[in-house]
Amino acid sequence: MKPLIILVSGAPGSGKTTLASILSEQLYIPHISNDLVHGGIEFNETGHDRSVVMDSVLVPVMSEIAQKNVSFVFDGALHKNNAKEKIVEKLQTVANVINVHVVTADPIQRYTDRVMKSQTPDIIRRREVLLDRASYHRDHLDEYAQPLDLGIPQLVVNTDDGHTPTIEEVVHFVNSNRSTVQPDESV
Repeated sequence: MKPLIILVSGAPGSGKTTLASILSEQLYIPHISNDLVHGGIEFNETGHDRSVVMDSVLVPVMSEIAQKNVSFVFDGALHKNNAKEKIVEKLQTVANVINVHVVTADPIQRYTDRVMKSQTPDIIRRREVLLDRASYHRDHLDEYAQPLDLGIPQLVVNTDDGHTPTIEEVVHFVNSNRSTVQPDESV
């Protein structure tokens, strides 16, 4: 059976990292955070191109993990113009891939509030840069806020007031999209 990659997408501030963490815990599988990988790179070098990191680091690492037969959750703001070609189609060669897309009424305000309230030392240090990114995100919201046509099973989750559908329903969606193909046991 191929491993399962659950892509949790949505706009910054929509709640995708929170949902991905919950799914990771509920399914007992690893969670790879796009933002934390970028944070790890930023820790070593100032400034980098996020799209280059997706192509040169994240997709190859996710592919390699899946090739080791490990299922996992990934969260990130996937762009409508290139997510299918640059991410999904590459990962489908090594895994079953599904999408849980997170929506909320005003994700950028939630993002801004989270940055302003954070007491994490690195967030405090980079607060101005992160708030500048909020303007970029607001200007490009149409690129990743709406559900994407990725050609894979998809569930849309609204986080305005908790999770709709519920976490239990999201877990059911994930489990119902796991591969049912079993390895040949005749050996």
